[in-house]
Amino acid sequence: MFKHIAASASLLVALAGSTQAATVGFALTIGGSANAPSFTVENVSETARISGGRVGIGLKRFNFDCVTSPAAPGGGKLSFTTPEVGGCVPGGGLRADEIVLQASDFDPGETLSFSTDIDPDSHDAGVSGCGALMDGGRFEVTFAGAGLDAPLGVDFVGRTMSYRVTAPAATVGAVPLPAGAAMVLTALGAFGAVARRKPR
Repeated sequence: MFKHIAASASLLVALAGSTQAATVGFALTIGGSANAPSFTVENVSETARISGGRVGIGLKRFNFDCVTSPAAPGGGKLSFTTPEVGGCVPGGGLRADEIVLQASDFDPGETLSFSTDIDPDSHDAGVSGCGALMDGGRFEVTFAGAGLDAPLGVDFVGRTMSYRVTAPAATVGAVPLPAGAAMVLTALGAFGAVARRKPR
């Protein structure tokens, strides 16, 4: 009987200290052309919503002229802090080195997308190579209530146009160890009482 009690206690200790870490993440696909790339972001988290993000240009002598064709996640909203949203007019827009976006109700399994125009800082002109975006570029995503210390991001690598990034979120549903210890002591007392009452 004592062996059964010890085994049960060990199991309860393991359960008391266990955690259930949900996964957060996003998938990014870059399309379009070197001069007018497009970005499609999918929320691949288990439960967390995406609340925003940013894309930084690779070569700082180029800029994002504007944002076009924004498509919000289903049932949600999509807005941008920089640069301006609308037609990319001759003469350039805000000449931003990053696009900062905010999203609402961006649930797991949903996607958002947008396009941009890349110009040299010096004048309004086409860009022929992907290096302006990709060489040193980065994409980051923030999550609502996921408990992450920093945004989840990816540095662009070579001419890779598809990325998938995941990480464990803050633990949820974990039993605190003091409470777990109390559970173990209660269970041991119950097992002891049963053992004393068992006829020999």
